[in-house]
Amino acid sequence: HRVHIGFIITPGPILSDLKPDTRPEEGFIEHPPVPHKAFRSAKRWFPRLTINFFPVKRSTRMARMTCISNALNQRFKIARVPCCQRPTVVHQISRRLHPHRISPGQGHARPELERNGVRARRVVMRALFGRSSKQQAAEKQESLDADQITVTLAPAMRTINKDEWDACAAPTGNPFLSYEFLLALEESGSAVRDQGWQAQHLLLYAPGKESAETLLGCVPLYLKGHSQGEYVFDQGWAQAYERAGGQYYPKLQSCVPFTPVSGARLMVRPGAPATTRTTLVQALRAVADQTNVSSLHITFNQEEETQMCEELGFITRMGVQYHWENRGYSTFDDYLGTFLQRKRNSIRKERRKVERQGVVLERLTGDSIKAHHWDAFYEFYTNTTAKKWGTPYLTRKFFFQIGETMRDKILLVMASYEGELVAGGLNFFGEDC
Repeated sequence: HRVHIGFIITPGPILSDLKPDTRPEEGFIEHPPVPHKAFRSAKRWFPRLTINFFPVKRSTRMARMTCISNALNQRFKIARVPCCQRPTVVHQISRRLHPHRISPGQGHARPELERNGVRARRVVMRALFGRSSKQQAAEKQESLDADQITVTLAPAMRTINKDEWDACAAPTGNPFLSYEFLLALEESGSAVRDQGWQAQHLLLYAPGKESAETLLGCVPLYLKGHSQGEYVFDQGWAQAYERAGGQYYPKLQSCVPFTPVSGARLMVRPGAPATTRTTLVQALRAVADQTNVSSLHITFNQEEETQMCEELGFITRMGVQYHWENRGYSTFDDYLGTFLQRKRNSIRKERRKVERQGVVLERLTGDSIKAHHWDAFYEFYTNTTAKKWGTPYLTRKFFFQIGETMRDKILLVMASYEGELVAGGLNFFGEDC
């Protein structure tokens, strides 16, 4: 049973201020009142300060998440996109505190940093808290025939036709958007409802040949009960929203779980109408409006999707990632040639030291990756997260499943010392690799 533990260190009595469902259970100890002026020196007053530990019940949050999930698991047609004319409380608060950060279509461009082939790229998150005049104007543009469009929310990848999904995802060349990768996340128990990831993948259908429906576009979408595993931190927004009297979770999140890799989020089949991506965004907003979730987020998306979402009323939040790109290097020495001499010598010295220690590196792909390699790699994975005080989101079954279904797209680098595996690195091949 997973319990969320809270820590309270406040001056004076605190139990009376807690809601009934969050009060400490019997057997928990309340710390004695601390004078307000002496609060900063609490250690001097109470060397063994007792802290309240109280379980935050998940029943209310999960019940609401289940209710919304059940409401979404049905097929409906988009005749028009509902409007939410009034911004929510969080939008108003944010606008008062940081008006320059949330104005639709605006953002602070950071200078791109480039050195030794590493360039800082922008990582964009979209959060939906209200509706702008730009969106209302954009909705008047020409789009697909609404009477013939069907939007479906799939509760699992298993319910989606593999060939149709890959027809939309293949042009992106991104292995993390493939059917096999997303299916492995769900079937392995890594990204499932019990872990706060309820799949609600959005599918856009239109009539095809012989009266069969054709999948024109799709969006990986999840109903989330927390903000973990996204690598974009919005806990501050959640706290502000709840302090204002709202309920931030569940929220809608378009992303690849546990994978901070930029790529398409509005995936469209080749040959689809030009307005298909716009229709996907309108469908996302319709789902968010009809289910009354606090917000809709699209993270690590492409630049052209950024511009489209801004025109439809989304708010931009900027971040930075560092990517290494091959600038025409044919050998590792060519790459070292971009460094200062002092750094070149240091790197070469480190590599010679590893070689003298007898560490052997091997690169494995396809059928050369065996079960004992995955067993060892999972041990390295859990050991690394434990040292960083992290949580291992991925299960052992996930690695074995991608080893079966994506073996030709994986490069597993394993290091061994005196015949024993001691470290490993997992890589995926993209279409441009």
